[in-house]
Order: sequence, then structure tokens, then C-alpha cells
Amino acid sequence: MSKLDDNKGVFHDTSEIKEIILDIEDSYKKNDSIEEENVDFTLDISDILEDEEKEKKKKKRRNVCKIFLIAAEMFVILVTSFMLFLLVTPNSKAMLASSWLGRIFIKFIVSDEDYNNILDTDYDRNNMNANEGVDTDVLENYTNIALFGLDSRYGELDQGVRSDTIIIVSINNETKEVKMCSVYRDNYLRVVKKDGTAFYGKVNSAYAYGGPEGAVRTLNQNFDLNISDYVSVNFYGIARIIDMLGGIDVNITSTEMYWINQYLGETRIVTGIDSPLVYNYGQVHLNGIQATAFCRIRYTTFTDAEGNKYNDDFGRTARQRFVISQLVDKAKAAGVTQIFDLVDEVFNGGEEIIKTSIPYDDLLDMIPILMDFSITGQAGFPTTYTCPDERYTNNESSVVAQGFSYNVTKMHHFLFDDYGYKPSQIVEGISDSIRGLTHVEEVTLEEDAKAEER
Repeated sequence: MSKLDDNKGVFHDTSEIKEIILDIEDSYKKNDSIEEENVDFTLDISDILEDEEKEKKKKKRRNVCKIFLIAAEMFVILVTSFMLFLLVTPNSKAMLASSWLGRIFIKFIVSDEDYNNILDTDYDRNNMNANEGVDTDVLENYTNIALFGLDSRYGELDQGVRSDTIIIVSINNETKEVKMCSVYRDNYLRVVKKDGTAFYGKVNSAYAYGGPEGAVRTLNQNFDLNISDYVSVNFYGIARIIDMLGGIDVNITSTEMYWINQYLGETRIVTGIDSPLVYNYGQVHLNGIQATAFCRIRYTTFTDAEGNKYNDDFGRTARQRFVISQLVDKAKAAGVTQIFDLVDEVFNGGEEIIKTSIPYDDLLDMIPILMDFSITGQAGFPTTYTCPDERYTNNESSVVAQGFSYNVTKMHHFLFDDYGYKPSQIVEGISDSIRGLTHVEEVTLEEDAKAEER
């Protein structure tokens, strides 16, 4: 077969035909391999994309873990730094208590359920208003609380028992200074019952007739105060708290030693706590029962650290304020274990020893103050007084202020530095009634000066 002519499209040689056929076959083979490679390449891309997605998720999880670990480390560092800062800072307990961390810690130790064991839910704290006409602008700068120590023979904390200890605790909200004013239990004044009716008699009967509500209303009406909350504690509670804080140190006379031992008999029976007698005088260490007996003494003179002397019931109230001051110092210096034990005893002990109207959140707000406060003044009401013929005071030996409104004015001077205070019409009316019933006149300035020396 002849080779075609190029111009005519014919073959000139058969070998050319073979070459063309081989070229076509090679071309097909190459196309087939390209398609196969393309298929394999597509499969490889899918695998790679899937692997990359998995790797991204792993990296994301690793990043979240890193962030969490970094945050946890920063939290630990922050808390550790905070704790170290507190260790080297004065008043660190107060700072801790006022911090968010401290509040969480306190709530962890004492739950709301625990606190309800001592909270008086029947008490109407919103119905304890000051007398009409009283300038409350000054009073609102202070937190005033009534502290009642109950002459409780069977552990009662409610209406029906007399309050042998009545102390007005006034906290300056700005300076955190605390002043205590004892109201002598034999004070003759207007006693308000729970139903609002009133009679003239000893102030320690207010708790018996009106419970804590009547007792607080009695203080507010007679003294132009705005107390809304109270704390009551019985003999057993006082003794246990003193014991758990390690007792107190006090300088006693031989006569005080004698009377401590005299009171120990009844106090042991009332509380159910045993205690040895006190065999020494001078600087001694008293346990809870002994210190409670010490607080009850009224038959001999008490001399405080400044050399001031207090007799009769005024000596007893001075001893009570002394013991409270000692307990405050003990509580500030107490270790964690002591605090835990004390908390457990107060909130979950077998005996009811404390009752209060202060809501838990309000108490948490007060804890920094309570842990950092200083007692800057102590006094008693009245400053000028006498004990008139009993036929004028319901046949009972009573303490009568020589000028009731005059002594209330002095109370406001002492507690609030309020020298612009003027007694309300209610207090002036009470003062007139007491003068008319007892025939006790207001003291002169000269007699007042002598009373201050006393």
C-alpha cells in the first residue's frame, strides 16, 4: 500500500499508520491514568479536610482546658495572696469577715437553717419606733441593741422571766466605737406590756410581762431611743460561752471570793454545770460558772481598772460590763477551733442559750464591726438616784432617778454625744409621773457633781 500524499490526505507508507495508532493508544492510556489520579487525589483531599477538622476540635478543646487551668491558677494565686495579705495586716479577721470570701465562709459554717435556731421569728422588729417628736437624725448614726441577761431558772428565753441584766449597746456606725449603758434592774419607770398597756414598776419586770417586745418598747419609750433589735442570754449560756472562750482573769477581793462561792450553789443547780469553789483572791482565773456567780454579786464594792468604785446593784452592773469586755477580747483572740466549737454550741447545742431578733444578713453586715470594735465608754442609768420609801414604789425597794428627764438627757450625752437633745413630751410626762408617785425631786447641779465623783 502506497504512502498517502500530504496534500491529498493519503498515506505514503504503512509505518506511519502504525506510529499514529501507537500514539493514539498512548494518549488513551495517559488519559485513563489521569482520571485515576484525579479520583485518588479527590479522596486524599477529603481525608485531609476531615483530619484538619478533627485537629481544629482538638486544639479548641486544648485551648479551653488551658484557659480553665489558667483561670484556676489565677484564682488560687488570688486567694493565696489575699490570705497572705490578711496574715500580715492588722485587724485581718475583720477584713476577712467583710470580704465576699468571708461571707461565703461564714455562710458555710452557719447555714440559714442553723441561724433559725436562735432567731426570734415572732418578734416584730418594725414596730419598735422612737417616741413622736424625737430627732432621729442623730440616732440613725448609731446601731442600738438591747442586751438582756435573764434570771432564768429553767433555760427560758421567752416571756415570763425577769431580766437581771439590761444593757444598751450603742455602736457608732462611722467610728465603730461601742458604748455600753447599764439600766439598773431596780429602776422605777413606766413598764410597757406586750399588749401596749403600761404600769409603773421595776424595769426588770418588763421582760416578764411583755417578753422581748415589751422590754424593748419600755426602753424606747422611757429613754427616747430607736432600738429595734435585742439579744437575750440565760445563765447556762453565759457560763458555756465563758468556758468555751477559756474563762476570764479578774482581780477579786476576799469578800468577792466569799460571795462567788455563795452564789455558786444556786448557779450550779440552775445551769446543771458543776464547778469547784474559789479558794484564792487577788488575781484569779474564773471558769464559766464562777464568772457567772461573780456577775451576780451586789453586796460588796466593785473597783474597776481605773479605780472607780461601784456599790450595790451598780457594782453588779459594773461587774457585768467588765465580764463582757473580757469576753470581747477573748473572742477577738480566739483560734479557729475555738470559734467552730462555740458556733456549734450556740447554734446546734442541746440547750437553748441565746435568742435574737437580728436577721442573719444584718448580722453578717455587723460582723466586721463586732470583730474590730473597741469599747470606749461604760456607764449606768440613772446617774443621780435615790431609794425612796417603799410605800411609794409598790412596796418594793427601787432605784428612782432624781429628775428622770434630766438623767435621760445625760444618757443621750454619753451614748451619742448629743448635747442638743431635748426630751420628748412622752419622756417629760414619765418624769412628771415618777416625781408625783415617788416624791423624788430633781437633783441640783451641786448634788450631781457629787454623784459624778461617786
